[in-house]
Amino acid sequence: MQARDGNQFLPPECLPPSGVVVMVDGKPAGASFAYLPNAAIAYIAFTCVNPALSGRVRLAVAKRAIQGAVEIAEAFLNGRGFIEMPTHLWGLHHVATEYLGFRNGGPVHTAFRLIGDGVDPDMLT
Repeated sequence: MQARDGNQFLPPECLPPSGVVVMVDGKPAGASFAYLPNAAIAYIAFTCVNPALSGRVRLAVAKRAIQGAVEIAEAFLNGRGFIEMPTHLWGLHHVATEYLGFRNGGPVHTAFRLIGDGVDPDMLT
């Protein structure tokens, strides 16, 4: 588990290989991941953007990261299915609904169940 600025992050083995990293000036600026289960649904999750970037750059990075994950999901779904992007962060929800064609699904409530050791349950709340 890595920690930065008091925040904890998922270990790399919890992230899917189907993700996008957006670079700014040769450095990672943001990322988003597409979870692709064996069904006609995909989930866009764990989108993050470097908070040190200026507002306009953060917005552009968030748009590109989410759009990249959506493109992966659309290719997986082959023109038929459902893409969900659960988030409690207003800014990411706004990017998805205002710029990327997502519809407002209302407030998000998510339950987690941990199996085994290795993921701190506090980081999921």
